Amino acid sequence: MGKEPKTIEIFLRDGTLTGVKTISLMGRDIKGFSVPRDKLSNFFQEGELSKPVIYFLFAIEPKENGLFQVYIGKTTNFVNRVNFHRNINNKKEFWDIVIAFSGEGIDLDYLERKCIELAKNQRRCILENRADRTEGFILEAHRARMDEFLSYIGILLHTLGYPIFSTTQGLKENKKFEKATNDILICKGRGAEAKGKMTDDGFVVLKNSTATEGVAKLPSYNKLKEFLEKEKVLKPLSKKKGLLEFTSDYTFKSPSAASNVILGFANNGRKFWKNTEGKTLAQIENIS
Repeated sequence: MGKEPKTIEIFLRDGTLTGVKTISLMGRDIKGFSVPRDKLSNFFQEGELSKPVIYFLFAIEPKENGLFQVYIGKTTNFVNRVNFHRNINNKKEFWDIVIAFSGEGIDLDYLERKCIELAKNQRRCILENRADRTEGFILEAHRARMDEFLSYIGILLHTLGYPIFSTTQGLKENKKFEKATNDILICKGRGAEAKGKMTDDGFVVLKNSTATEGVAKLPSYNKLKEFLEKEKVLKPLSKKKGLLEFTSDYTFKSPSAASNVILGFANNGRKFWKNTEGKTLAQIENIS
């Protein structure tokens, strides 16, 4: 959708930040709702669930690696489908909240497949779906409309605190740092050297950057590192023992998350990321 201004409306149904929310993107044909698991019974009685939806089952708290668990599905009968997931024998006990989106004429099969594909490719969540979805026929014009709807879903999920579809592709660097950083920041230590940049979406470490195999004293970053190795975002560097290489760009939540994974010890990323002139990110922030 580009970088044009957008108006997002969030309505707190019961007046609390942790309760039921409805969310919409002004001027766009999409409506979403976010319902905590313990509020579902009351929500079902309100009778707003007749339309087909794409839904997401999320854990409220991230796992030790900082990533959220999520299951992605589709349904034309939301009540029955969610009750199925609430069944204690269903083996999906991780989730605490369901977020669902509806719109006129949406193609559930296409959207479900693309949502799963995006979540898998971006590696910003732990995806609980076990099977891939097969691709069906869809007219080109309808595909374009569904891809646009998919971008709306990504925006609204991010607004609700779940940026699982956010991509480093085409992201605009945070304007606050564009001139001061010359676009690129560097983190060095223990033989590792990584390049990255601040974006509106987080801190992006660039492909071919290297990281030490060492682990920090902070368990969450060690778990994140294990996840990145498992997902082949990080792989052993054959040319130099003791180093790992980024096989693709990867977006971290913060500069410190990135530098802890890269350097293998607890540190403040705003002191270890520097521009080509040697200024730290902390210094850049103070003068920007």
